[in-house]
Amino acid sequence: MIVTGDSKAFPPAKDDTVNPNPVLVNIDDAGPSTSTSITTAASNEVEALAEPSDPPPAFSTYEPEYDTQSNGDIVSHDPHLNQDGEALYRFLLAQAPRPPRLTLHCRGTHNESTTRLVPYQDNTGRTAYRTERETHTITDFSFYIDFTPYLATSEPVLWTVADGEAVHRGKMVREVDVGLGERREARRDEVSAQKRLEKHRSMHGVPPWVDPALSDTNNFPFATSDAERTMILRSSKSLRAWADDYCASDKNLREFNFQKVPQRSRYRANSLTSIPLIQSVYGWDLHRIRPILKPNIRTPYPSTITTTFSLSHSSISVRPSTALSRTLSRTWVKVLLWITLIYPFIWIYRRFHPRGGGVWEGVGGALPGYTPSASTSLTAASPSLSLSPSPSPFPSTSYAQSQLEFSRTQEGRWLRAWESTIARAVQVCTQAGENEPIGPPLLDPGSGPLVVGFVPTGLLF
Repeated sequence: MIVTGDSKAFPPAKDDTVNPNPVLVNIDDAGPSTSTSITTAASNEVEALAEPSDPPPAFSTYEPEYDTQSNGDIVSHDPHLNQDGEALYRFLLAQAPRPPRLTLHCRGTHNESTTRLVPYQDNTGRTAYRTERETHTITDFSFYIDFTPYLATSEPVLWTVADGEAVHRGKMVREVDVGLGERREARRDEVSAQKRLEKHRSMHGVPPWVDPALSDTNNFPFATSDAERTMILRSSKSLRAWADDYCASDKNLREFNFQKVPQRSRYRANSLTSIPLIQSVYGWDLHRIRPILKPNIRTPYPSTITTTFSLSHSSISVRPSTALSRTLSRTWVKVLLWITLIYPFIWIYRRFHPRGGGVWEGVGGALPGYTPSASTSLTAASPSLSLSPSPSPFPSTSYAQSQLEFSRTQEGRWLRAWESTIARAVQVCTQAGENEPIGPPLLDPGSGPLVVGFVPTGLLF
């Protein structure tokens, strides 16, 4: 121990209590120089905290994983889309503006019969000849017309089905909402009526939010502003609520369909649990194309003429990330399961087990093909209001002092523009594949786009 007699080397402290924060001191007890140094140290520390040397990490949006099939359809097994309703909702909104590809396949065939002599040995061992007749199908022409340039590419309008429509709302059977969150299984006559309505809408280009009583008219109410678009949400639940309901379900083989057109049964067979978005065309009467097109396709000999519409790049399917779901996404696996009679047991489990399968298909989106009238102001559009016919070649809609004018291409005008090109393709016996459509037309069919609608299977958008 070292003892010194100089008491100034160790001045007595005024307070033996240890200050836990060296910056927070009693300034009154310190001298002027001490106060200045403490203030400077505190300022330097605050500046160091306020101005970090490293910049914050860059913001990046979540990109779900998905695969693009050979036909252009999108299939995703991303687990986050099956757990977060917001992520699922945003993913569908991001994929919705992608237009589908609509093609018309025109094909003409005729049968030719030929005879030939076939040698054979009779009972005596001698060589004899008999006549055999063979019939061959000859393809006279086969070509495609691409309708994609006429499809509207504006921001899609989101819609939901009415509570009274018989659709899949989380079970394997169709249901209707009766209010207060209660649902009941749809009766057989309601299911039949809904299927007829879906077929009518698909063939005649009727938007899915149009009231069934108005589906036979060419005047469809559309909306432009945010307030008007909410009138198209005919369900008591929002689109986001539909997505949350799907993600909250504990069903193992559930399927959420966000559809841009009413769901058809042939799309639901693709997966056990999925959210496909099927795109289709609104505002274009496909049922009228065939009768007005066939008279313009003539051949100098009897021929069988077929016209078929094909829709591709139109489905967005979101399926669970389970091994079973990924396996069933492969077509050859499903075929093998059917051959081995295993798939019927999977179907029974999905159909009847409480945690088996479920389908949601009450929401969707559509791309409108219209231009607002400059002379009128737009108000809320209701699909249940009466519409008056218009003599204009572009069907218009009048309701609540609001005027909307379609800019869609009419079938007759389209045919007049294409009839020379089609006649030439038939005359020279054109043989072209789907990736080599004929055209363009010799005449301009007009600037009016079609109205495009999109559907998922499961959650159809």
